[in-house]
Order: sequence, then structure tokens, then C-alpha cells
Amino acid sequence: MLLFTNACKENNELDIDTILNDFADNVELVSEVDADFSLPSTVKANDLTAKLTWRSNSKNIQIINYEAIVTRDVKDIDVTLTCIINYNGNSKTKDFVVTVLQEAVYSFVVKDGYAYDTNLRVEVYEDEIYNSYLEVALYIVAFLKLPENYVLKSEHNSSDYTDENLLSCGGDVFQNREGLLPKNDHYFECDILYDGHGRNALRLVYSIETLSVYYTTDHYASFNYIYIDGSSLDSIYAN
Repeated sequence: MLLFTNACKENNELDIDTILNDFADNVELVSEVDADFSLPSTVKANDLTAKLTWRSNSKNIQIINYEAIVTRDVKDIDVTLTCIINYNGNSKTKDFVVTVLQEAVYSFVVKDGYAYDTNLRVEVYEDEIYNSYLEVALYIVAFLKLPENYVLKSEHNSSDYTDENLLSCGGDVFQNREGLLPKNDHYFECDILYDGHGRNALRLVYSIETLSVYYTTDHYASFNYIYIDGSSLDSIYAN
């Protein structure tokens, strides 16, 4: 009798696992979102119904009564949504990775040769020269070029530098050999706060194509972004 009971128990557990796996196979979710969406509350398999509950690991998707509230960022964000399948006191989880697509909303305005960034609280004029990182970064994304005081390294002569012309190196190709920046983009570099003496470790690396600008204080060993696709962060650089 004991052997028979244990065998029945094992078969029952196997049946439950199979049922839960069938439910899991029938739960589907989109892989990319750019707006709020609804989550299923139940799932059916083999004429059976299981109740679903959900949880999220990110503030970019918050779940309220089976509604997924999406908050977009200036770059794509991967969020893990966990589905808990509940059936007759048994449960199984299934994870989905959902990409919250970036919100390409520029944080700066450009009008009549003037640009202002509301996040970074910085402004530039097209006919003026700059060599600080926030001003040059805004100049690049606003006017799609470097300020006039930048020349290629092959054309630069440190003896020509004055405090009035701020002549600096900029516009040469940056290869991204270390792969620290997103791939499949074309990058250029420029010096920051050059003072006519030896070149320091401060650089901007930027892409005109994607309106992205990165700042390095250690000569390309690490980067923080100022602009991604034209959107800036209210970051430590603004303080």
C-alpha cells in the first residue's frame, strides 16, 4: 500500500509539473514597448485555467492592477518582468525581458544661432568660441559641428594659442578600439580646457549622426555621457 501511494504521488507531481509547463508555454509578452500596456491575468492550457501575477525589477515598468506603466529614458532600458503562474496551490515563474525604448526628446532648443539646454543649464552662441565640456557638448548637438576655435591635430600649432582664440585640437576620428562606447557609430574627439601647454586627459568623444556626446577625464579609460540621441542628463556635470 505504501509503495502504491508513493507511486501515485510521484505521478501526480509529474502531472502538475507538466500542467504548469504547459501554462508557461502559453504565456506570451511583447519584447519592446514605448507606451503603457496590459498584462494578462489568466492563462489557459488543455481546458484548464491558471491565475497570473506579475512583478517588475525596474521603475521603468511599474505594475498596477495588471497595467504596466512605462517610463521611458534617454536610452533603451531592459526590464525583467516575472510572471507567477498559480494553479491549485502550485506555482511556477517565467521571466520576460522587455526593452523600454528610448524617448528621443531633445533637452535643448536652438533658435537664431542660440542654443540653451534646460537640464544642464548652459547656453551657447554659434558665432562664439568655447572649450569647456558642457558648452562644447551643447554646441556640437545644437549646430552639428565644433566651435570655430577647434582644428585638426595635423593643423594645430600650440604656439598659435592665446587666451582670446582658445585654439584647440578637435575633429579627428576616434576609433573606439576598446569598445567602451556603443558600436556601429562613427566618433570624433576634441580637447577640453586646453590652455596652450601640454594636452591634458580631458576629452569629448561625439557622434554627429546620433547626437551623442561622451566625456572622459582619464584619456579614454572611462566615459560618462552628456548627450544620448540629443537628450541630456541633469547630472553631476551640471552642478
